[in-house]
Amino acid sequence: MDIKFTRIVRTSSSEQYFVWCNDESLGQLDLHYDSVIHATLYVLDDNFTIDEISRVLNHFEESFITDDPKQKDFVVSVYQGRDIGALVSQKLKLWEKSGHK
Repeated sequence: MDIKFTRIVRTSSSEQYFVWCNDESLGQLDLHYDSVIHATLYVLDDNFTIDEISRVLNHFEESFITDDPKQKDFVVSVYQGRDIGALVSQKLKLWEKSGHK
């Protein structure tokens, strides 16, 4: 399983990444840095198993969490579903990514 993260956005306290598995879109990872690192993984593939999600989370830990004793603890929430679009503020309408209304 080839897992890659492509950064979308970075601020002083957060980051967003597209998550790729074998060069196909798997979902999105949001990271928020505070006294604890809060991560949210959104998995788009309904057929993705718990074992496969665990592999993605292990890769996340290897990629983003260091062995530095000053490193903050982290909590990961995982959601599985479908992407129906995004609100585009300039037009105030739903941009449909996958044809769903």
